[in-house]
Amino acid sequence: MAPVDLTSLGHQTLFRAPHYPWPKFDAVDDRVRGGVSTSNFTIRKEPHSHTIGVFSGHLDIMALKDVGFASQSTVFNNTKPLSLPRLCYSGLLLTILRPSDEVSVTTTPITTKKPSKPKSFVLTLKSSPPVTRPDGTRVAGISYEYAFTLGDFDGKEKQIQMEWDGFTATYRGRSDKKFAKLDPNKLYELSFMCRSNFGEQAGDFELKILELAALKNKYDKRQSRGCFDRAKQLVTRRYEAGWYRRDQGVRLV
Repeated sequence: MAPVDLTSLGHQTLFRAPHYPWPKFDAVDDRVRGGVSTSNFTIRKEPHSHTIGVFSGHLDIMALKDVGFASQSTVFNNTKPLSLPRLCYSGLLLTILRPSDEVSVTTTPITTKKPSKPKSFVLTLKSSPPVTRPDGTRVAGISYEYAFTLGDFDGKEKQIQMEWDGFTATYRGRSDKKFAKLDPNKLYELSFMCRSNFGEQAGDFELKILELAALKNKYDKRQSRGCFDRAKQLVTRRYEAGWYRRDQGVRLV
C-alpha cells in the first residue's frame, strides 16, 4: 500500500493519552472457551517519553491446543456509537512504539516446533450493537479485522495505515467474502487481539500504543467546500479593506 501523505490528507485524533483519554477496556480472552490466556489494557507513562496505552498479557497455546487468544475490548454507547463515515474518513491510523525486549516465550509440548514471541496483532471493529443472552454470554456476530505486525520499525515509532476496505469481515474467526464491507458510520465496539495463529506465536506480549486516529478522506466534499468558503471569506475581507484596483483586480498579497 502506498504511504499516505499526512501533510495533505490529515488525521483526527481519537485516542491519545492524556488529552484524548482511552476508554475503559475489558478482557475477552480464551478463558471463555476453557483457555488460560490473560490480557490487560493500562495507561503508562514511559520514562522521559510519552503517556501510552499498553495492551499486554500472556498468550497460551497449551490449554486449547494451539488456538489460544487474548484480547481487550471496549463497547461504545448504543445511542452514541463512534461515527467515522466513509465520506469524511478513509480509515484508521495506528501509531505504536518499538516494543520492549523483555518478553518470554513458552514452548508447547503438543508440537515439536518452537513458537515465536508474539509480534502479530489484530485490531477489530464491530458495526452492530452487541447482543447478550440471558446468562450473560455474548451472541456471536460479524467482526471486521485488520492484522498487523511489530516489525519494520524505522526509529522509535511506527504508523500503520488501516484503510476501511482493508478490514476483513469474519464470523467466529472465519472470513467470508459474502459479508458486506465495513460501514464505519456507526461503530459499536473496538478491540485489540493477540492470537496464536495455530501455534505460531506464544508467551508474554506487549503492544505500546501512542495514538489511534481517523484518516481524513481527501475526497470529502464537505471538507473541500469548507476550504472554498474560507478562501472566499479571505477575498471578501481584503476586497472590503481596499485591496482592489480597477486595473489589477483582487490583490492577494
